[in-house]
Amino acid sequence: FIKLFIKNYILLACFFLATNNFALGTNEISHILKSSTVRISLWENYDTADKELYAGGSGIVLNKHKETYFILTNAHVLLSQFCLLDSVDEKCEDLLHDDSMTLTVDTTDSSFEYPVTDEDFIYWEDIDLAVIAIDGAMYEEMDDLKKLEIGGVWHPLQSVYSAGFPLVIGNYKNYRDIFYDSCVINAGIFD
Repeated sequence: FIKLFIKNYILLACFFLATNNFALGTNEISHILKSSTVRISLWENYDTADKELYAGGSGIVLNKHKETYFILTNAHVLLSQFCLLDSVDEKCEDLLHDDSMTLTVDTTDSSFEYPVTDEDFIYWEDIDLAVIAIDGAMYEEMDDLKKLEIGGVWHPLQSVYSAGFPLVIGNYKNYRDIFYDSCVINAGIFD
């Protein structure tokens, strides 16, 4: 009995040391997510007093090369119609928003909004992903957007965190607030 108890205790101790050894505090995690998560907004009448939020989404700063920030988001956030989600029609065509709409990127703490044109992003037709490139050299001043480091070993019972600017009841307003969530991986991840 004592051998079994000691063996189980050592196994349990090793498990907790392995899973918590690299754990970050909640405050540090929220700071990382806050500085790397961007709000993507689609505006009607952007340059007028009647500026109104039409749609929106979220993204993360995935990389920075020289003065250019690369932001990962979903294709459906940037398109008026995205066939992978909007239609099963074989003749479906992905559509950009019309020229009267303005796409912008910012963060909760941004001093600026960064307008995005159709030439500033690419998307994939067979998966719901897109990448926006913001050239910081175009701006005299720019917020310090931090890239989010992704990678490492994934294992069951590891905590996973997410953040974004969802369009949900109570958050459907100009300059939506950031929301955070966490969960625990409950299965093995192989790819």
